[in-house]
Amino acid sequence: MKPGKLVIAVLAATVFLYLTDWLWYGMMMKDYYTPHTEQNAMPVMMWYVLGLLIFSFAFVSVYVKGVSGDTPVGEGARYGLWVTLLVFVPMNLIQFSMYNHAPMMEYFVDIVYHGIQMVILGIIVAYATGLPASRDDGKGGTGGDDAKQGTGGG
Repeated sequence: MKPGKLVIAVLAATVFLYLTDWLWYGMMMKDYYTPHTEQNAMPVMMWYVLGLLIFSFAFVSVYVKGVSGDTPVGEGARYGLWVTLLVFVPMNLIQFSMYNHAPMMEYFVDIVYHGIQMVILGIIVAYATGLPASRDDGKGGTGGDDAKQGTGGG
C-alpha cells in the first residue's frame, strides 16, 4: 500500500473519531452518562489526539493486512464489528465489573455507540485505502498496488 493512502486513511479516521466522540459525548449525551469523580472536566487534548492517532494507525494497519475481496462496505462493516467485539465489548464489561459506578445500561449504550462508530469507520477506511478494489477479473484485490510491485495481480 502506498504511504500516502495510509496517511490519508489514518488522518480521516482520526478526524472521524474526534468529531463523532465530540458530537456523542460532548453534545448529544453530555447529561446522560454518570460522571466519574476522578474525571477531568476537559480531556488533555494532546494526549487525547495522540491516543486517537495511535488507535487510527492500528485500525488502518490491521485492516490493510486482513482485507479480502468483498466490497468496501462489506469489508469495512465486518472489520468494524470485529474491532467492536475485540475492544469495546470486553472493555465496557470489564469496566463495569471493576468500577460499577454507573448502571449497566450506560455501558451497553456505549457498546452500541462504538459498534456503530466502528462500522462507519471501517467503511471510511475501506474507501480511503482503496481496499478492496475491483480488479478486471471482478475478484477484488489490493487496489493495484500488488501488480505494480510485481507480486501478482490481474
